[in-house]
Amino acid sequence: MFMAMFINLSKCVVLHYGHRLPLNYTYLLFGTNITSEEMVQDLGINFDTQLKSDKDISAIVRNTNYHLLSLVCLLLEYNISVWFSSI
Repeated sequence: MFMAMFINLSKCVVLHYGHRLPLNYTYLLFGTNITSEEMVQDLGINFDTQLKSDKDISAIVRNTNYHLLSLVCLLLEYNISVWFSSI
């Protein structure tokens, strides 16, 4: 049985790695121009042209701090009601 794979051209991007690649080269796929990007997110991981992960790590830290802050606020709100009921 033959199964065809369809490519969504609106989701295709070009990411240049290295300094010797021609950055002004035009890539075509089925006659459609594919845009070049500096950073792409795939499966929740950010890939950039310099292979640095500092932006990805800062996003993870920011998200973790947000979740920790929300947990601390919930605990404080619960404990305040317990503290005031004991007065």
